[in-house]
Amino acid sequence: MFKIKLKFLSYMIKNFNELVSDFFNIKMSQHDRKQRFAQIAHKGGLKQTLPLLLTKSISEKNLQKINRAITALLEKYARMVLKKEPICPIIDNLDENFDLLKEMGKKLVGNCLEICEEVKEESKAFHNAVCDAFDELNLHNEIDMIQTPVNLRLKIGDFDPGQEHVYHPLSTSKPHIDIWAGAPASLAICIVELMNDGQGAKIEFSEMSSFPKSLAKIKGSYDGRKITNFFKNFTKNKILSEVGVWNIVDAYTPHQTVYPGRGVRISADFRLSWKDKLVSDFPEHSVPSDFKKYEDRKL
Repeated sequence: MFKIKLKFLSYMIKNFNELVSDFFNIKMSQHDRKQRFAQIAHKGGLKQTLPLLLTKSISEKNLQKINRAITALLEKYARMVLKKEPICPIIDNLDENFDLLKEMGKKLVGNCLEICEEVKEESKAFHNAVCDAFDELNLHNEIDMIQTPVNLRLKIGDFDPGQEHVYHPLSTSKPHIDIWAGAPASLAICIVELMNDGQGAKIEFSEMSSFPKSLAKIKGSYDGRKITNFFKNFTKNKILSEVGVWNIVDAYTPHQTVYPGRGVRISADFRLSWKDKLVSDFPEHSVPSDFKKYEDRKL
């Protein structure tokens, strides 16, 4: 009995802060994170669309450069890996190549096109084209590290409520924040929608009015009454992604994939860490192994 009491006391001491936070529903201030984004928006000429969401359009020149790189990459992937010939240039008509893209989608890992030897040079050209477009924002002095290579994501097909992925505990079709998937709190996620046939999946970003400390940790599921009630009561001002527009979001920004209908979306994304560290950036998880110093971002 004495040992049980000691274990209980040890548990209470170890978890005191979280227990008190849950009991009194103490909220974590987002003021410092909003201020950091306001300063970055000013330096990079971005719009602070939401307090923890920055947006800016890519120049037409760089958007065309990225799309040419995507076309070369996907068409070579179709020929070399799938042994299929596109009906017409993929960039010109996503709908005409829908079946081919859907077959390509079966080989994706987390909706990302894997870099294989057959398309190594085309993948490198795509990565560097995205980096060139991002350099337009002039955030060199604000960024510490960046994920390489850039992810090329394809969302292809209908959203079917009966599909197994909907019931996956970590399905991105559910509202979530990247911290729950293990992203360090100091990271930002950069997402740009590059092509969409009008019916392809979009990303919906939300503003938080409050954030309980007990939710700011890795989770094995995006389900549960506590999470559902949080998003119901403490989120507002929803924004949808647009083609050709950078979305730089804080690791605490709620977002989810939404499906207007049957269609195709091609997007790029990567993560970065800021040089300016905040108290709310900690405790940190380890920086992922695919990160490089920002000055070494090109492949």
